[in-house]
Order: sequence, then C-alpha cells, then structure tokens
Amino acid sequence: MDCPKVRQRLHPAESERQCLLYHPELLVKMDNQKRETLSTLVEELTTSGQPQLDSSKMKQLKQICKSSNEYIDHIYHLIMTQLNMAQFLY
Repeated sequence: MDCPKVRQRLHPAESERQCLLYHPELLVKMDNQKRETLSTLVEELTTSGQPQLDSSKMKQLKQICKSSNEYIDHIYHLIMTQLNMAQFLY
C-alpha cells in the first residue's frame, strides 16, 4: 500500500497499519463467510483433544489469515475466548 504520510521503512504489515491510521476509509471489511469459517476452524482445532493440530484445517486457517491482517486480529480474539472458556471448565 502506497501511503505518502508513512515515509518510514517499516515491516510491510506495520506500514499498512500505520497507513490505515491516516486513511481509515481504506480498511476492508471482513468477509462474513471467512469470519464464520475462522470461528469454526478455531473451535474445532482447540477442542479436538488431539496432541497435534489437523494440518488441513491449519492450512485453511493460514490461507484466510494471509488475505488480511484483520483476520489475524479476529483469530487472536477467538483463541483467547477459547482459552478463557477452557480455564472455567478445569
């Protein structure tokens, strides 16, 4: 993303975040279908009880997260929610 207000040489993801601070209209809304898929994947991965994560589900999760940093933030909150729920169960 080319942003004239962000002149520093930052990591590309950080540069994009800085640009969005100056131009919030560029923020892309997350696709609801992808949000639902992420929610399902996180729930299945965190509640499977398996010692290793399902590689095909992880691949799906990575593909979605690579499309936008917004999905990474969303997945972080999903995982933290799952961890908090697990805390109350045990």
